[in-house]
Amino acid sequence: MKVFQIHDLKGFMNDLFCKETFEGFLLQEASITTFCNYKINGHLVKEYYKDETLYEDYVSWKKMRPYVFDLIKGKKIPVSFQIMLTMSKKSVKVYVDKLVPDFDYKKVDAMSMLIRFGGQDVKVISSCTISEFTMDKTLERSFDQTVYRFLQKHFQVTEME
Repeated sequence: MKVFQIHDLKGFMNDLFCKETFEGFLLQEASITTFCNYKINGHLVKEYYKDETLYEDYVSWKKMRPYVFDLIKGKKIPVSFQIMLTMSKKSVKVYVDKLVPDFDYKKVDAMSMLIRFGGQDVKVISSCTISEFTMDKTLERSFDQTVYRFLQKHFQVTEME
């Protein structure tokens, strides 16, 4: 787990809410504080999709982005928000199979980015959660670096200590 400070607040917000930069991710959860508090649980409701096959547990950021943006846009900036974006099961499988072929990708609970806005700054926290203990931290360290490179490609960013 690593914490990254985003220096280009306006550019980051524009990419997060108005561009396709993060559309490959799923929305696990979000909480937004403006004039009131909003909580969004990104778990898909299986009963709603009763006649369809679901391949993921969470809704896509692409689908939810306009709704979340509607909650924060306006004349005043939000007091705060947290958005947890996670990789799809398919992306996790590809990533793990490429990096650590002997590791069972099904043991990865999540590979996520927590985006925290606190009024004046944005921090992104990388997180790789594995369901069982392992001494080998290759996957976690690699994911931290992947998140850093992804952020660096689009924004001015520094890793925090």
